[in-house]
Amino acid sequence: SVKSSGLKYVISIGKWAERCRDLGLDVVDCDTIMPTKLEKQLPAVPGDIWGRLLFTSGTTSQPKCLVYSHAKRFLGETLQKATLPHHPKPGEKLLVMTPFVHGASIVTQAWLDGGGEVIIHDGVHLENVEALLSAQGLTVMFAPPTVLAKILSVHRGQNWAGLKAIMTGTQPLSPSLYARVK
Repeated sequence: SVKSSGLKYVISIGKWAERCRDLGLDVVDCDTIMPTKLEKQLPAVPGDIWGRLLFTSGTTSQPKCLVYSHAKRFLGETLQKATLPHHPKPGEKLLVMTPFVHGASIVTQAWLDGGGEVIIHDGVHLENVEALLSAQGLTVMFAPPTVLAKILSVHRGQNWAGLKAIMTGTQPLSPSLYARVK
């Protein structure tokens, strides 16, 4: 899936950087840019500065830019980590297929902080879903109700035994769709 994503560069650290190189990717290894001894010399990041920008999709009105302070971004990620339906173990994967700048990014950050791996798939390509959901180590998927409905339209009755949880959001999950997904 790395080759199909068009991914060219990865920013990583230590053993993960080596793993990415093994996949044939160009890696920016943070350990070589920022030696550990320098980390202690860096000042703390003030909580009130901009920490994250995202843009609404414009589905309900004109698109807008949302600005989160560094403290609010950190709090959001911390709360997401505390409420993950399944905490990852090394090698466990999360699949995200929705725009990264929306809910998928904070879920991804929380998952990575827990030691898991993330598969970021560029959109919902139904022809690839079965292979993605059958991937070794895939335990959690982030998918809003519209994505779940699309998957069910093609893969109704399919059982992915390794999938332990599906996180959803961005719109209400109707009881009838929940029953069909379950």
